[in-house]
Amino acid sequence: MHCYSYSVEQARIYTRELGFYLGIGGVVTFKNAKKLKEVVADTPLSYLVLETDCPYLA
Repeated sequence: MHCYSYSVEQARIYTRELGFYLGIGGVVTFKNAKKLKEVVADTPLSYLVLETDCPYLA
């Protein structure tokens, strides 16, 4: 899923039940991206894809 920004609970469904990969962009480095940081911490690395939408979300 491109530029994932939803909840941990939804991420669990998308990855563990449906087998989706989550695209994580530069937004994860923003101070107010607490929810996204929780998603990254909770999601197995095998389901994360680092991406960029440079220069828009850099």
